Amino acid sequence: MSIKCVRLDNDCADLCTVAARILARQTGYDAPTTMAIIEATRTVLRASADAAEEFKGTPYFELSAKECRETEQLLGRLAEQMGSSDAGEGYPTSPPSATTPAGASMGGGAETSGTSEASQEVSEEQLREMNMDELRDMARDKGLSGVHDMRKEELIDAISGKRGS
Repeated sequence: MSIKCVRLDNDCADLCTVAARILARQTGYDAPTTMAIIEATRTVLRASADAAEEFKGTPYFELSAKECRETEQLLGRLAEQMGSSDAGEGYPTSPPSATTPAGASMGGGAETSGTSEASQEVSEEQLREMNMDELRDMARDKGLSGVHDMRKEELIDAISGKRGS
């Protein structure tokens, strides 16, 4: 039975990693996919915690059960913040906070209406400190096309409004 529990624990860790990566993305957001990942992760977290609780007295499994329960509750609160569980109904256009790491306190989605507003506040100096992937993402968020073929200076000019799309 402990081999089954360790396997489930590893599966759970892998799924949690996938969920964290999807929730941390700062580009494109697909609500039904995100909700499906959250619900699948919650299901595996519950199963993993249940299996680990069968080994009370073993520190590893006790800690695993505790962490699984806490993470499942955090994801439950996130799912509530994201709206109904009907696919596509009532979802915001972005997660409650695209920059909030999984497990951190979420403050709701009103302040994160998109990165285009944030990019208007970014100075050219800050743009020059960004890497190419960050610049391309910001340019795409502003609706600019052809960003993959642009050099860094062209991206900076396009984002800052010195160059048309």
